[in-house]
Amino acid sequence: MVSIEPGTLVELLFDGDDWTNRSAGIQAIAYSVSDKHIVLSQTTPPLAKALFGKRLRLTYLDKSGDIPLRCGFEGRLRGLVDHERSPSERVPALVFERESDPETCNLRENFRIKPSTDAGLEILLKATRVVIVDISEGGACVRLINEVTLNPGDTVKLTIAVDGRSFDVESKVVRVWSPQTACGNNGRQQFASFRFLGNQAARENVLARKIFDLERSQIQNKIR
Repeated sequence: MVSIEPGTLVELLFDGDDWTNRSAGIQAIAYSVSDKHIVLSQTTPPLAKALFGKRLRLTYLDKSGDIPLRCGFEGRLRGLVDHERSPSERVPALVFERESDPETCNLRENFRIKPSTDAGLEILLKATRVVIVDISEGGACVRLINEVTLNPGDTVKLTIAVDGRSFDVESKVVRVWSPQTACGNNGRQQFASFRFLGNQAARENVLARKIFDLERSQIQNKIR
């Protein structure tokens, strides 16, 4: 039996090029869980039927230990069912069939959360605060406030502050882009994604707990 409870937020990661337009996985909420099958909320936007039957990875936060860990397993979506969320509400839901045992995921594959500006999370680049678009235990996407010269492959130092506790983190620039090429907005704005380097147990544990708390809060807001 997997350590997923109804109401858990999960992330679906497809193999190959099935979802090339997304930088992170697709989120869903677990409605019911058995040993081999998990009933999930339909995603937004809804998944195309062409993706049913294709191999994917489902990841989630395992909260059974002292420190929440991102875990996952392989499987396939087997179709849609009419799921009863309550006696007065029925909704379309996805059926996921598990094909492998759960294992701890690489931190680079972790769920990326989109924190609000008052969530207690900050990132500084060259002593200047940047806007967090999304963040996981293993990396982050940010909007740069000032013009900064960055190139993919560069190694830079980021300062990550979690509820006032700061960590200096060596990070690799994965991608740099402007909204002008993505959606036609102001080309002066610049976005960058980073992968955190090295093993910093203290930072990883503190950040994992913070992301877990924010994820739980988002779940509670969604199911109210």
